[in-house]
Amino acid sequence: MSARYVFGSSAAYLAVMIADRTANLLLFPLMTRILTPGDYGVILLIGNGGALINLLFGFSLAQALPTVFSSAGSEPARRAVCTTIMLSIAAIFFIVYLAVMLLSQEISIYFLHTAGYESAIALGALSYFLSGCSLCLI
Repeated sequence: MSARYVFGSSAAYLAVMIADRTANLLLFPLMTRILTPGDYGVILLIGNGGALINLLFGFSLAQALPTVFSSAGSEPARRAVCTTIMLSIAAIFFIVYLAVMLLSQEISIYFLHTAGYESAIALGALSYFLSGCSLCLI
């Protein structure tokens, strides 16, 4: 492994982390003015559900990566394995969070007995989808 590869990978990781922190900083005033404390609670519940989904699906695929990667014979095969696993993780996140966004009103009524948190559920689902995709880039 060359120094250029190590520094390039480190720079990519740093760029994703800086973009994440910058987005959090820029969105903080907007989020505190728009969302109520109840909305934050709903987003936290969505986050816990997202962590569970990540634990069941995304984490298992990510853990399979080193084993499958090392067994791949050539560099193109290794790239194909990485691409397939990362796209699979992103596709699973997309399907689940799209379903949550589309069913946000029903989820709000079923779990919280009011339709008032529909937008917070949809926003939380979008937030955790983007967070999951950014983790695929790291």
